[in-house]
Amino acid sequence: MLGAVLAGSGHAAEPDPPPNIVVVMVDDLGWQDVAVPLGPDVTEFNRRYRTPNLERLARRGVVFTDAYAASPVCTPTRAAFMTGRHPARSGITYWTLRADRDTSTAHPRLRRPDWRLEGLAEGDVTLPGLLQASGYRTVHIGKAHFGAIGTSGADPTRLGFETNIAGHAAGGPGSFYGIHDFAAQKRQGRTGASVWDVPGLEAHHGKDVYLTEVLAEEAVQQIRQAGTDDRPFFLHFAPYAVHAPIVQSYNNHYYNHHDLG
Repeated sequence: MLGAVLAGSGHAAEPDPPPNIVVVMVDDLGWQDVAVPLGPDVTEFNRRYRTPNLERLARRGVVFTDAYAASPVCTPTRAAFMTGRHPARSGITYWTLRADRDTSTAHPRLRRPDWRLEGLAEGDVTLPGLLQASGYRTVHIGKAHFGAIGTSGADPTRLGFETNIAGHAAGGPGSFYGIHDFAAQKRQGRTGASVWDVPGLEAHHGKDVYLTEVLAEEAVQQIRQAGTDDRPFFLHFAPYAVHAPIVQSYNNHYYNHHDLG
């Protein structure tokens, strides 16, 4: 009936503008690791945490308590989200690092399945690729871990992202701290490069900053820049936390010297 009325009036309905999309992909976060209960009851673990922003978001939106990751490890879950394909379909069933080396653990009696050691690759149909083709500005910030070292999938800009900040092949950071240059060797008091070193954040090297906060600031800057663009944006924000490494001594130093509100 509405269509008939609009047609009769001679005025076409204005289409809604495409929405901006922000996805926060948190690594190794358990279902009880925030204050928001994700089960039928509030648990003792829920009571340990203070996550007011998540609680505010939950009140304003919808909380799913029966949704599941495609896999209990990094790359398969991320590849599933990027492609809409289950690990059994994509062939990516374990976390990637080197395309010529199987990272999965051998079983004493069962044969490990053949799986796609290189991870995602340029040419795979991905969500950011589809959105970019539809006129979206696509931004990845943080942990990528889509493809192995030296492959096209290690670079998010070859998977549909227009902008990549701090994403590469490795699944964990060398360090969470700017005083270590986010690098593994420097965290351990040595010199030299490592595959775990977070790239692209040289402006923050040597500073008393925390990786998650640095990435959040980069995300805010990207959203502000998107406000000057006439395109909608898709932001895939993937902090490396709460993944290892755990550096307790400097954690204490950091939290004793910063007012985190």
